[in-house]
Amino acid sequence: MRFDRVRIEEFKKKHVLLFISGLDSIDEETQLLKSINEKLKEKPTEVEGYRKEDFKILWIPIVDDWNEKHRKTLETTKIAWYVVKHFNFDTGIKLIREVFNYKEKPIIPLLSPEGKVENVDTKQILSVWGIDGFPFRTSDHTRLTQQWNWFWSEMTKLNPKIGDLIEEDRYLFIYGGTDAMWIQEFTSAVETLKRQVETASLPMDITIEPYQLGKEDPKVVPRFWIAIDSLLASRKQMANKVSGGGGGEGVQDFATREIKRLLFLKQDPKGWVILSKGYNVKILGQGEAMCRTVKDFGLWHGRLHDEVISFDVAFKDYYERIKVKQCPKRCEHSEIANYPTDILAHLPCPNMDCGRSMEVTSVNYRCCHGLEP
Repeated sequence: MRFDRVRIEEFKKKHVLLFISGLDSIDEETQLLKSINEKLKEKPTEVEGYRKEDFKILWIPIVDDWNEKHRKTLETTKIAWYVVKHFNFDTGIKLIREVFNYKEKPIIPLLSPEGKVENVDTKQILSVWGIDGFPFRTSDHTRLTQQWNWFWSEMTKLNPKIGDLIEEDRYLFIYGGTDAMWIQEFTSAVETLKRQVETASLPMDITIEPYQLGKEDPKVVPRFWIAIDSLLASRKQMANKVSGGGGGEGVQDFATREIKRLLFLKQDPKGWVILSKGYNVKILGQGEAMCRTVKDFGLWHGRLHDEVISFDVAFKDYYERIKVKQCPKRCEHSEIANYPTDILAHLPCPNMDCGRSMEVTSVNYRCCHGLEP
């Protein structure tokens, strides 16, 4: 392919994903970076003060000798990012081996605009989280790994077997809802998906397990939602204390936002689905669009062969398209009301200066996204 020269100033004040590798056995890394490179162009353009346009990918291929074979291999490699051609600066190669501990296996360290190493190898966060791991720092991987602890804590209380499934790093479909017909339809669709995955000769190992909330004991369903409601109330109380107790919005961290999303998703008339890979929650999905995506596996699984992307990335991309087509914007609401008394938990007042048991009547939150006057 044709390479256009660029000046070093192209990388001034930029964060650089430095792809260091040989020329062989790099299909996995190049497909991964291809996906990231495309996602960096999509909205939102800014996350936590980091602009996606300020992130560049630079490939430094390292070989012992830039002979004709290696030159031809480089020229025929299809990439959409920057590359240092025929890098053979001995001192530079020695520095790369020392600073990045490069030992022939591909690595993708992240450099700040000041040249500081912010992540010695982003491969793990890119592989597990994709663009959701942006801006790809070591701290982001830690945050993403821990941010769903609240959810798994409640799930394993309901069923300790869930802990075994997530430890085995399987794809887990957790779902529920009040529409019995949708529950039956989705259960059947996931079972069919399991069989399709097993016979599709995919380039990666994929194990799928479904878990219907409340299938074994319906009483755990309201207990679960009461626990999540209580958790949100507690986090809001803590956030208000941190912000000075002035009655403002408080600190809206990731976990609080996702708890709200889950509570809103609960009100979907069809049902709700959570797709995770081990501990890593990938999608909080609307029932109808998730069911359609599962059923349409035959229409999108080709990407797993052609682009060597992960199951959850291909699934999510198709789901987002289906959601736009089939699920128009609707009013969201979260309601806490009329739980049967035999499962009603005694909730203490989240005010740390009180702590007495609260009386529960009814609470209803509703938003129409500005679509109605």
